[in-house]
Amino acid sequence: MGNKTTNTDIAQIWSEQIKKLRSSDEFLKLEECYNHSTIFDALGIQRTETKHSKFLQWLLNPKSNHQLSDVPLRLFLMLLSGKDKIDDRLKMKFLTDSYKINDVNIETERESYRLKNKNNPGRIDIFLSFKIDDKENIAIIIENKIYALETTVDISNDIEAKKYYEAKYGKAKVSTLEQVGQTLLYQFWAETKLKDAKKIYVYLTPDDDNLCESKDYNYVTYQEIVDYVIDPILSKDMNNDIRFFINEYLRTICKPSTDEYNEETIIATSKEEKKYLKKLGKEYGELIKKAFENKDKEENNLNRDEKLLKSFWEKHNKMLPLILKETDPETYEKIKNEKKKNSTHIKYNNIVFRHFSKFVWQVISDYVDNQKIIDIIKLQEKFEDKDSKGYTVQMFATEKEYIDYQKEQVTTCWTKKAITLFDGSEKIYVTNVWKKKTKQKNHSQERFINILKEDSNYRVEGDTITYIGAQ
Repeated sequence: MGNKTTNTDIAQIWSEQIKKLRSSDEFLKLEECYNHSTIFDALGIQRTETKHSKFLQWLLNPKSNHQLSDVPLRLFLMLLSGKDKIDDRLKMKFLTDSYKINDVNIETERESYRLKNKNNPGRIDIFLSFKIDDKENIAIIIENKIYALETTVDISNDIEAKKYYEAKYGKAKVSTLEQVGQTLLYQFWAETKLKDAKKIYVYLTPDDDNLCESKDYNYVTYQEIVDYVIDPILSKDMNNDIRFFINEYLRTICKPSTDEYNEETIIATSKEEKKYLKKLGKEYGELIKKAFENKDKEENNLNRDEKLLKSFWEKHNKMLPLILKETDPETYEKIKNEKKKNSTHIKYNNIVFRHFSKFVWQVISDYVDNQKIIDIIKLQEKFEDKDSKGYTVQMFATEKEYIDYQKEQVTTCWTKKAITLFDGSEKIYVTNVWKKKTKQKNHSQERFINILKEDSNYRVEGDTITYIGAQ
């Protein structure tokens, strides 16, 4: 009778593999990179879109104090040469680097078109203009999106804007569409006000799945900025202080970081980190893939080795997908598809939210203001729910509870951003744990939407929710 491998034996094999991976030089170096605190962390602006725009403004401007002249800008234009929605002649110039640049101007938060029914103008995240060979004007309009989807604007009372959209997209469509994406508004401004310039539209985002409404924008990811602009720059001679600053920025976007809603992202991966990730994938790919296959299985139905793999994924669920991204594209695609399937594209008061917890936070914040809520008990009565066993699932935390939870290291259940009650008496925090199906300690997306449906202050039409109560 032959030898039989038991679950205990398999668990021992996986356990040894996990120990080797976690003690490897590559794993330890990656942990060091991801745990390194940068100056951007200290300032609390790791994922603030306006600050990223400011950094790119500084980097791409030949007049900046980085002493790199127009090298970063030329690298950026060379990156754009690979995009589809750019004039072919310009593509060739950018690709061959055979041109002279002058009269460079680069701004952030650039005012664009002011709609007739709006007090505030639309603001372009990064606006870049320059001349090529002393004669041809170029304008680049960059929309920078790290977390949010693009917002929409109401053009129903603006005859000039409506005429433009009707000519571009057809009268029938526009007559039934009062809300248009901000990228279309910026394009309208550029095409009507910058008629003598060649225009290039760029949608800058961590993931090119983050779609924009205009079909004329070129998708550029932060990973491309790292691969084709920042990494090449760092191979050049430069002042040590400037190198340190650029490296700090690179580390900031290449490490897991949370926003004010306590949601964590990695924007890009540096060349050095890719090297470590590829080596780990080559040596431990089977282990990581097995862990991925067990991550969503019910705990009660798992044997010892499956529990071990599930726990391994849960403890390292930020780094392991990055390893798969570099070494197992097929499995990584499954992870991306899961995220797409579970992602939220919900519109509330004309703003599109991709994360359900951000949507909930905004609804609660507005509810406090609109209903003049001064007592957390009123919020609990309105929004807190019971799980399948009849237990009340906590949705709100007082400031004292939040601080206590921090000490107990259970802060992942709460958004970092507080909501102040109407009379200023107390700060409260809202859960960021939402699931499609109600389970103990988790809240149901479906139940929260039903609460809004039952309230006459809200109009719910599919994934579009509008507050219609007295303002």
